[in-house]
Amino acid sequence: MHKAHIDVLVNALHEYGVTTISSNELGSLLWQENHASVSWRSDAVAAPPYSADTTEAPIDPIVLAKAIDCYVYQSCEHPGWASSIAHRLVDALTEKVAERLGVSANGWKTLRAYSKAPWGITSLSRAHTVGVKQ
Repeated sequence: MHKAHIDVLVNALHEYGVTTISSNELGSLLWQENHASVSWRSDAVAAPPYSADTTEAPIDPIVLAKAIDCYVYQSCEHPGWASSIAHRLVDALTEKVAERLGVSANGWKTLRAYSKAPWGITSLSRAHTVGVKQ
């Protein structure tokens, strides 16, 4: 998973008021959880050090919805996922994003714009203005 993808989640967790954990600590936690999943399936290396890139620009909620789905898909493979802090944080963010979009949790997959949003984020700036409309 690209570091910018983690940056999007870190920024969104703060933007949506889910946590006050520092950006660097939060990003490290999310990235380590992702690497734990990848390592559980293969012989991957440990997560590299994380240093957050932050933005004041709002994250597009459709782009964020797909970023959440991508993160969960790539982080849920190991046995510790269900009880992890990362899982609880992402679940809380899922609820907030669904509420903002006016859909049930994960109901965003039925929105036309969802299919146009990127699956993986490779640049924090791509999460702001990608031209995705509901």
